[in-house]
Amino acid sequence: MKVGLDSGFFVKLIQEDPKADSIFSEIVEGKVKAVVSTVTLHEVERLALKGAIQRDLWDKLLASLKVFVDIVPLDEELALISARISHGTGLPTADAVVYATCLDCDVLYTTDRDLLAVQRKKPRIVLI
Repeated sequence: MKVGLDSGFFVKLIQEDPKADSIFSEIVEGKVKAVVSTVTLHEVERLALKGAIQRDLWDKLLASLKVFVDIVPLDEELALISARISHGTGLPTADAVVYATCLDCDVLYTTDRDLLAVQRKKPRIVLI
C-alpha cells in the first residue's frame, strides 16, 4: 500500500494523535510506502516558524522523513496536472499540488475537508 501525507497529518502526528501515530509507525516499519509533496513540507515549516507547532518536534520529524518517505518536488508535469485539478475542482493551488503528487497512492491522509471535492477512485481521501 502507498499513502500520501498532507500537512494536517503531520500536525496531528506532532500532537500525538493515535491514528497518525499508527500510520507513521507502519511507514517506519516498512509496511506502508509514503509520499510527501515539497509543498507539504513548506506548509508545515511555516507552521513551525509561526509557532503553531513545536519547532523541535518538527525538526526531528523532518529528519526522519528524509529516511522513511519519498519527498516529491513540484516539477513541470505536476504543475500542469495540479493546475487542471485545481481548475476542475476549485481546490486551492497548494491542495491541488499535494493531491496531484499523490495520484499513484491508494490513500491520502489529511485534515483538509477541501480535498473531499476530488471524486476520483485513487487516492481515497481519509480525514484524520
